[in-house]
Amino acid sequence: MGPERIAVLDMIMMKMGVSEFLFFETIPPKVTINEYIDLAKDYSTQQSGQFVNGILDNIHKELVLQGKMQKVEYKKG
Repeated sequence: MGPERIAVLDMIMMKMGVSEFLFFETIPPKVTINEYIDLAKDYSTQQSGQFVNGILDNIHKELVLQGKMQKVEYKKG
């Protein structure tokens, strides 16, 4: 599927999700993925939630394999 077939809003949300993966070290990846799934469901096409989930999950796995995920565990208290 080429980028021209992806809903513009989906592409923007996926870019935002990748930015959170890379630059917001205290936001857990699962939280990022779940938030963008919900946004896609609410604001984009009927299939967008599932699509954004699959893409962000695969990007997350690839970033982990490449050692590019620099997450810090947030501790309360």
